[in-house]
Amino acid sequence: MHWGKRAETPVAVIRWAGQPQQQIWSGNLLTIGQQTKGEKLSPCIIVIGEVAGLSAYLQR
Repeated sequence: MHWGKRAETPVAVIRWAGQPQQQIWSGNLLTIGQQTKGEKLSPCIIVIGEVAGLSAYLQR
């Protein structure tokens, strides 16, 4: 299910945002499930849309 979005829509999953143990997974609606499979994601923030594709740019 892609919520009416293209499968290529960028997604970022951010666990423990703003904390020293923060982790980020980046992908798209088609791949993010496989990338995070088996991970305990709580607490996390999920960003869906073009802004999620800016993570590499924002980390500079």
